[in-house]
Amino acid sequence: MKNIKINFVSILFIFFCSIGCFAQPTFTKEQLAKCNTAKNVKYLNEKEKELIQLINLVRQYPKQFSKIYLENEAAETVVGWRNIIPDWDINYYVSTLKKRLQTMEPMDLMYPNDTLHQIAKCWAIESSTNHKTGHERINCSYGYMAECCAYGPSLPIDILLCLLIDHKVPSLGHRFIILKGYYTNIGPAIYCDNPKEPFYRNYTSVLDFY
Repeated sequence: MKNIKINFVSILFIFFCSIGCFAQPTFTKEQLAKCNTAKNVKYLNEKEKELIQLINLVRQYPKQFSKIYLENEAAETVVGWRNIIPDWDINYYVSTLKKRLQTMEPMDLMYPNDTLHQIAKCWAIESSTNHKTGHERINCSYGYMAECCAYGPSLPIDILLCLLIDHKVPSLGHRFIILKGYYTNIGPAIYCDNPKEPFYRNYTSVLDFY
């Protein structure tokens, strides 16, 4: 009977250890709520609100963000990006981003700004309609201190990872903007030119900062 009890305890121990080993890292409700600074903003759509929340999560909890979205091999985001960047495990842009997140200190939260959103929205529509990339506006005004543009990704997490990884962008300019503490106001705009026929140029995302 004693041996049976010991074995039962051992089985329970192994079971709970297994749960811990296979548990997926995630953010707490408190962390998510803290970073959701655009929750009650009416001029942003749900994707744009989520993008601000994710940017705040990577700024507030960089190490945790890295484990969830860059280091967890079973994560959907990692699996998807491995198909885009085949040398994921040794890629310079991915590895330097991991190192940056693992060593950086938490930064201030970013807050939504209506003026920046309108500026970003104008350029997202204009650049998509005219099939232009970059920052040289035609009819839209400027009025920002920094700007990031992404073309293709439709999900907020993929938009953010695209900008943070900055694959084949030697200056790492987008990463620099998002992970620098002196920008605390943001206006994101995610525009889809043709949702019925999704391809590279249909989704244009513009993020303006000051």
